[in-house]
Amino acid sequence: LSECCVDCHVTRWEEDPFSKGAYSGFQLGTMDWHCAELSRSEWDGHLIFAGEATHQEYEGSVHAALLSGVEAAKKIVSVAFPS
Repeated sequence: LSECCVDCHVTRWEEDPFSKGAYSGFQLGTMDWHCAELSRSEWDGHLIFAGEATHQEYEGSVHAALLSGVEAAKKIVSVAFPS
């Protein structure tokens, strides 16, 4: 696997001056439609959102960020290459 790696970038989330290790989390009363609204694309599908706050099942986690990124990538492909 290391032979296939061209480049990498390691981050320290807790040291990032912009996030300072922050992550999202649902507060009491958060509904599924809140996540759906956060992940809804804008500008006719040309502005697409992803991140741990947009995933209903694993909110605030790396799993949620990864899975929402996969969903965002699918949306991008559907906009860029309509069938």
